[in-house]
Amino acid sequence: MLSLIRSLRPRPVSATVQQCLRIQRRNVARKEATTKKKGGRPVGKTGFSKEQLETAEQYPLSQELAKNFVPIVTHRGRKKHSYSRPQIVSPELCDDVLSYIGPTLERHRGCDIIDINPGAGLWSSKLHEFLQPRKHILVESNPEIFEQHLKNLVEQPGSRYKLVTGDISKFEFFEDIMKEHIRPDQPPLDPNDPRINEPNDKLLVTGSLISNPIVPGYGIKSLVRQLLLYFNEIALTHGLFHSHGRARQLFWMNNEEVSSMLPKTIVQQHKLPIIMDRLCDITEVVASESTARGTGTGNLKRDASLELESVVRSLELGKKSGFELPAHRRTSFHDFADDVSAMTNGTGIITPAELLDYLREAEASGKSTAGLLNESLRELFKEEEKKTAGSRGTRTKKGEQLSILRSTSLYVERSRETRWHVINLAEQIHKLECDILRTSNEAQKQELQSKLDTLESEYQTRASKLSSMNRGYLAGGFDDRLAVRSPTKRLLWDRRPFEPLSSHPEEAWPKTRTALFDIMPRAIPAGTANASEDFEYFKDLIQPLFDIPSLPLHQAVEGLAPGASELLKEVEALSDPEKGGRLNLNDFRVRMLTTEMVEQLSKAFREWPFRPPGSDHPNFFRSKWHSKFEGEDRM
Repeated sequence: MLSLIRSLRPRPVSATVQQCLRIQRRNVARKEATTKKKGGRPVGKTGFSKEQLETAEQYPLSQELAKNFVPIVTHRGRKKHSYSRPQIVSPELCDDVLSYIGPTLERHRGCDIIDINPGAGLWSSKLHEFLQPRKHILVESNPEIFEQHLKNLVEQPGSRYKLVTGDISKFEFFEDIMKEHIRPDQPPLDPNDPRINEPNDKLLVTGSLISNPIVPGYGIKSLVRQLLLYFNEIALTHGLFHSHGRARQLFWMNNEEVSSMLPKTIVQQHKLPIIMDRLCDITEVVASESTARGTGTGNLKRDASLELESVVRSLELGKKSGFELPAHRRTSFHDFADDVSAMTNGTGIITPAELLDYLREAEASGKSTAGLLNESLRELFKEEEKKTAGSRGTRTKKGEQLSILRSTSLYVERSRETRWHVINLAEQIHKLECDILRTSNEAQKQELQSKLDTLESEYQTRASKLSSMNRGYLAGGFDDRLAVRSPTKRLLWDRRPFEPLSSHPEEAWPKTRTALFDIMPRAIPAGTANASEDFEYFKDLIQPLFDIPSLPLHQAVEGLAPGASELLKEVEALSDPEKGGRLNLNDFRVRMLTTEMVEQLSKAFREWPFRPPGSDHPNFFRSKWHSKFEGEDRM
């Protein structure tokens, strides 16, 4: 038997054979990349499939763009990148955006507009018509493709447009634009002038940063993320757009960029969203329709019940503030949320079994539950509805497949419901911890502690009976539930004041899933001596701290330096339930940190007498572990 096992072991492969295999894999990859298939992944030199390049009759601009469609080539270091810039081609989408957030844009009427990569100019012209700006600077990086479109705007009688061309990846280019076109009318304010920390309604920065594939920045995966990080970080020193006050920004981008800056599940929380949250407030005005629940980091979603609970809340907030979603910009999610709200007296809190029964009926009635139910479960419901399993007592191949699908799906749903009950216990434990932290009466504390000990014992017993895979889901499920229901919203997404409008892929050409972000830099707190330096220390600490966001907090902090976990006692927010704190930090993971907690931890580390030698400068961790963080995907 031992000799048989040894014979099955893979034998060493020679360097020559390895090289041949590499060449073979490369040739196969090239062949697949140039094979044209309808739909699916991007193919060919353009980077788009045939389906994506189809034009829409209702959007003539898509047909016009298709006539002269060519890929763009750019260089980043020694690498050459080919990409294309999809354009918003739906006038209705632009109109709906301006109608939806129009009341918040009224204060910008007659302002100056800096418009980055306006491209075909549809969004630019719609925004211009709405705001009637004093001047509208069109900053285009690919005039060879879009100049004719933009000339139609610039050469209008009495035009207030001005076309400027250049490389938008060079930050000094924007400084030249400000100096020549904006500052003559909006001179920089004195740093001590209180107006410099207020919103500047006289300037609006907008643009379309959509590309396919994502264009890399310099030392960072995405140029879009690099630009937005820079545009808002420089507000700390009142530079660039913010020299006359904080400037608002409206940017179109790929839907792929959204989870990197605005994650919609706590499992996707990492360093960039925390950094962006520290710098600015982000609201998603337009979102793409939800896709099927898939696998992989980019497809991670919350439990369906939490997804709908979150939507119920934001729809209610939007109604109170006057943001009513137009019927044609709603999705099935919104209809489901309305029904769940009615079923739960407005709380949106529903059990997995109740939700499953409801969604089964919805799927059977023809409403898509994509994004809420797993695709295997959707397939099962459809097949059962069609009654394709065959007659009783007759075994068919289709019937056997359906039987396997049914048993697998039922197992997944039972596991999900079992986890839900265990997470209920975790939530009860958290509530008891918060009650203990709020109570000053010692007798009451002891009574609550006794209840807490009993609950924790029950939780450990029930959790231990789960399979290892199900136990692995508990932490993420509980953290997501707490992120939705806690008084302090960890994610910017959970602080949204309204539901975003839904866009469709054909409203951009080539067909692309797009999003629109509304961004405003945060005001610098009064009494801050050096906001930029504080932020550098904050950003430096984020690097090692969020190296593994799912790690228990005390373990991650101890990794900063031996004994550093004692600093957690200095972070007041960690023991304040109103600010997201809890009693037992052993169950507190790094991804649950709020921006305020990280700021307090950064301050405590700087003042710690036992901090490592050399850590008195704001580039300590980044320089110490440069190779570890260099080229990190998540930025």
